[in-house]
Amino acid sequence: LVIFVHFTDFRLELQDAAGTSIATYAVALPKPHEAPPIPAEGTVSGIEEPPWWHPTPRTKRHFLEKKGIMLPDHIPPGDPLNAMGAAKILVLYATPGVKPTARIHGTNEPSSIGKRASGGCIRMRNEDILDLVAHLRGHSVRVMFVP
Repeated sequence: LVIFVHFTDFRLELQDAAGTSIATYAVALPKPHEAPPIPAEGTVSGIEEPPWWHPTPRTKRHFLEKKGIMLPDHIPPGDPLNAMGAAKILVLYATPGVKPTARIHGTNEPSSIGKRASGGCIRMRNEDILDLVAHLRGHSVRVMFVP
C-alpha cells in the first residue's frame, strides 16, 4: 500500500500496489515553515491506537504561551489535552536531509482540517484515522509527501 499526502489540496490518499485509489481523506498540514521538503518519502514504522502523547519542550512552551496550559510530559489516551486523537501512525523518512520521523494522527481540533495548522504532523479527523488504520493493518506501507 502507498499513502500519498498531497500538499496542494490538503488530501491524503491510500492506493494499492497497482495504483488504484482505496480511500481519500481531508487533512491538516504542517505550517509552511514546519513542512518537510517536498517531495519526501518514508515508510510506516508503527501504529498506536489509542496513542499516548509526549509533547516536545517546544510544544509545551507553545501551549503555555498561546493557551496558558502547562502540558505534562506524558498525556494518556482519551485525555482532552491529547492532541494525537484516536490513533497515530509513525512514519520513518527515507529521504536524506529530512528529519527522521513524522506522524499522521487524529486530532482534538477537527476545525484545523483543510488548513496549514500543525507543527509538523499530518492531522486527520478521528473517524478517518481509524478507517485508515483499519486499511493498513498487516501491510507494508510506503508514504509519499507530494506537491
